[in-house]
Amino acid sequence: MSSSKQYFPALTGIRALAAYTVFLTHYNPFAEASWLGLLLREGNSGVTAFFVLSGFLIATNYGQRVELTAGWLFNYIRNRFARIYPVYFLVTLATFVVLYLRPDYDLIGRWAGYTTQDMVLVAGLNFTLTKAFFYPFVFTGIAQGWTLTVEECFYVLAPLLLIGLARSTKRYGLLAAYGVTLLATGCAIVLLVPHKLGFFNSFNFMLTYTFFGRCMEFLYGIGLAVFLQRNANQSGRGGFYTWGGIAWIAACVVAGTFVNPTPPTPEAYSSGGILFNNFLLPIGIVSLFRGLITEQTWLRNMLETRLMILLGKSSYAFYLLHFGIFATLIKRHITDSPILFFPLMVFLSIAVYRLLEEPLQQKLRARPKAKALATA
Repeated sequence: MSSSKQYFPALTGIRALAAYTVFLTHYNPFAEASWLGLLLREGNSGVTAFFVLSGFLIATNYGQRVELTAGWLFNYIRNRFARIYPVYFLVTLATFVVLYLRPDYDLIGRWAGYTTQDMVLVAGLNFTLTKAFFYPFVFTGIAQGWTLTVEECFYVLAPLLLIGLARSTKRYGLLAAYGVTLLATGCAIVLLVPHKLGFFNSFNFMLTYTFFGRCMEFLYGIGLAVFLQRNANQSGRGGFYTWGGIAWIAACVVAGTFVNPTPPTPEAYSSGGILFNNFLLPIGIVSLFRGLITEQTWLRNMLETRLMILLGKSSYAFYLLHFGIFATLIKRHITDSPILFFPLMVFLSIAVYRLLEEPLQQKLRARPKAKALATA
């Protein structure tokens, strides 16, 4: 894996498309039981794309640079903190201020019934990014923010995973061993640890909402980084991996419409749905990413345009803002028109990225060039 930072413009652009598929899931215009409604419900596959991308970028940009030293870990944690937490903190803070003043803005309808102790607990779980360990609290605060608990768990474990790979001659075998070990650990927690406050309360919950259940998505991304490091000269003009990956993704999404519960329930995936989403869908995403990196196609050219790069860079802000108090404020007081609501959310996310996210990241990551550490 590379010892210097690498940048893949098309993978920045694809982040926007992944975020917009999640938007379609949350604002599905079709009846829940209709085929189109079921198809758009599977837009949560965009989350899988984010997880695979995280694994790939962390492995590519850190890889064999990893050191289990205090200095290296401090820089690594600072960069991860700067990437995720500042905007999340501000949006979460605004969310709880609004919920305290206007409980009717709570998307899950629970805030009005909370005691002061409940409110403190919920806020604490959200600000510490631990809410997705607990079934009753997974959708509190920023509902879609549960994915950040999964991301942060990966960030914590990534140095250990990467240092093992750097020292191994059988990296793919080690990745498989990582997957088995992490899944087994998740199962052990479900079986052996008391489920106080709904902590890891079921196998379905563990496989859907925790890093131990979703680990394979990250490991697939790491596997792609390992492959490209060993096979650096992969450029070509064909589109086999790009279009083959898209076809594979489409097949998994369609399969999800048949196997996942209808109407949707808190247990978003059936056993078959978990198989498709956590284990099979990432194969297509890896193929697509490989194609976007190594193949010259019109899709890659489109994703590398300045507009798509900007939309990709602002996709994290879009993801946090598109479903919650800010979206509710727009829908209640500005427009409820789907034609206007989506572009307003896009413009808002770009503004938040330019005015808050990007400056805060640069400030928190500022350091002498001689000590610079690649960021993802």
